[in-house]
Parts: sequence; structure tokens; C-alpha cells
Amino acid sequence: MLEIILSDFTTKVQFDPSNPRELFEKIVTKILIPFYAETNDWNESIRKAVKELDFIQMRYKMPKGIDYQIELLHEIESHLRSSIADIKGVDRIEILFLNMDDYIAEINDIMKIPVVEGDHESKMKRLHTLGDLIASLNTFEISELLNYYIEKACQG
Repeated sequence: MLEIILSDFTTKVQFDPSNPRELFEKIVTKILIPFYAETNDWNESIRKAVKELDFIQMRYKMPKGIDYQIELLHEIESHLRSSIADIKGVDRIEILFLNMDDYIAEINDIMKIPVVEGDHESKMKRLHTLGDLIASLNTFEISELLNYYIEKACQG
């Protein structure tokens, strides 16, 4: 058990590696939500929560074996339809990646573009096409895509 003090200097979390959810819950409720309510800047709010987590990992000796950022993103997602959606005076956020299947289909099509061995130009064309596709995505949406492809790669 590890006692962690968040950057608001008032919130203490008893971190249990076998049940780390409380840490992520507190980062969302005590750091992300108040910051979002104050600034109405969703992308910066996510960055603030991730920076909080990064600081905690540097300051405290955090156990290995937990993908802290993915767990934090899952916790944020679990609050989207409830406590985050209930914040008054902020823009409605469209963070749920509803068209992920379309992106996956397009990425799969892009990856079918032939790359000729030794032909730098064909590889660059594929990379630019992929970059153009994902350029408008926010960090959370890119994380969702990465998570999808990483899980798929790990499965086989």
C-alpha cells in the first residue's frame, strides 16, 4: 500500500497495486473534472490528467505490470456519460469514438497499398495517406485506435 498525494495537495489516495482503480478514479474526479469545469477545454483537461499520472509515476515508486495511461483512459471513459456529462456550463464533448469501425476499415485499405521493396516513395505515400486520415483525431481517439491494433497484434 502506498499513500499518494495528488497535485491539489488535499487528496490522498491509498494506492493498492492489486486494485489500482481508486487512483484513476481520484485523478478523474479531483483533477480532470474540476479543471474541465473551470476551463471548458476538454483536450487540455485530458492532458492535465495524463500529466498528473506521469508526475505520480515519477515521484512515487510505482509497481510495474499496470498500463497506467490505458487504465486512466478507461476511467475517463467510464465517467463520460455520468459525472463529466453532468458538468454545467461546459461544451458537450463528443469524445466517444463512434466511427472507429470506419477508421479501421480505411486504415486496413491504406495498409493494402503496395510498398515496393527499396522504393522509398511508395512507403512515403502510404505514410502520408495514413497521416492525413488520422490528422484530425484527438489524443483519446488515437489512443483508442492504438489500443485496438495493439490488442489485435497481441492476440495473434
